Amino acid sequence: FGHLHLAEWDMLTLLDLKEACPKIGQNSMTYQFDYEYAMKIGWSWIQNSYEEWGLIKDHFRKNFDFNQFKECDFGVMGGAFLCRDFLEKYAEIAPVELNNDEVRIGLYSKLWGIDVVDNNFKNLSGGYHTANDSEYEKFDKAYLLEGIEKNAKVLHPVREYLDL
Repeated sequence: FGHLHLAEWDMLTLLDLKEACPKIGQNSMTYQFDYEYAMKIGWSWIQNSYEEWGLIKDHFRKNFDFNQFKECDFGVMGGAFLCRDFLEKYAEIAPVELNNDEVRIGLYSKLWGIDVVDNNFKNLSGGYHTANDSEYEKFDKAYLLEGIEKNAKVLHPVREYLDL
């Protein structure tokens, strides 16, 4: 295999995954962004006020002589594709269980010279229908079926039974 695709438990993908799969040797995430943008939006996982950000940085400095945090790319895990090279390297180490997957994938990808790109879910024909935490109530069955009728390719979150 070239990539492993990770879909969140409440994500429905209605596309051939080849449409969103990155090039061999790349990882991709939904809403990929760089460190500077993450700081601009106040992404909590890399703020100095978040204790595990400091701990994981210390771990990377000590164990990998790594200090390229501001050059990392991050993103949202829902719909991520992880390349075989990344997975093989990740399996060889005992990854530290600090922070979250979005941060760890960004850091380890940079450490190993693996690009993190956008999986393009939000730009697919029909769109990427998703909600932030404050909008979950609008993602009822009617809304989801409307998205499907409009050719949505990715729906998230799907927490209603859909008899398709």
